[in-house]
Amino acid sequence: MVRFWTVGGAFWRNCKDMHRTWEDGVMRAIMTVTGLDHTGIIAAIATGLAERGANITNVSQTLMGEYFTMILQVDFEESDITLPELQAAMAEVGREVGMEVRMQSEAIFNAMHKL
Repeated sequence: MVRFWTVGGAFWRNCKDMHRTWEDGVMRAIMTVTGLDHTGIIAAIATGLAERGANITNVSQTLMGEYFTMILQVDFEESDITLPELQAAMAEVGREVGMEVRMQSEAIFNAMHKL
């Protein structure tokens, strides 16, 4: 069965295991953080991920004028927290520090960019 639902204004195709990156239950996701630059952004995001058992495996950040942007690759155990749970939790962390935080499965990110 194929279902469609909206995440961040985009359609995603939900097929069995489409969002799974690895077979051993480890999920890899791509997270973006954007907003006006201020002290504590990286600390808040890193702490929020660590508190939920997620590991940052790659990160790139830059300042564009007064705007802060960061892209992270994050691994986490699906048995500990699901992608929708981590998305919601990190979106809240972002709101708390005045940033926009979005997260999606790396598998979906890769599939979108192969079209």
